[in-house]
Amino acid sequence: IQTLEQLDNVESAKRLSGDALRTFADRVKEFNAQKYSYAVTTCMKHINKNVYDGITLNELANHLEISPTYLSKLFKKEMGITLSEYIQRERVEEAKKLLTLTTYSLSDICAWLNFNDQSYFTRVFKKITSMTPRQYREKYTII
Repeated sequence: IQTLEQLDNVESAKRLSGDALRTFADRVKEFNAQKYSYAVTTCMKHINKNVYDGITLNELANHLEISPTYLSKLFKKEMGITLSEYIQRERVEEAKKLLTLTTYSLSDICAWLNFNDQSYFTRVFKKITSMTPRQYREKYTII
């Protein structure tokens, strides 16, 4: 909403709302297209809802009342990636939004998304997006 208020023309506002709607539709489509077990679906929802929190395998397993080992194997089997990779991807997705829709510093974004240091965040971000956070911001920023 703050970003929308800062825009100075209708075309930018239309582009921003279109991008937000596409992102939302893609997530809904992705979620509905896949049929995952209750445990994996619950994990995904919990991670998406709590992306700014320090999420751990033990916390998720306790929430589901199953063993961490079982949850880890089940998640990898159904999703094709580890739970920690999924958490990193979701955090990077959130970082991408913050980088393009706000002017928050990279160090603030790292701290909010529970990356211990900026260098580690940059490595993870580049591994997933093939560009650094700074390059991503310069290429895709809306404001």
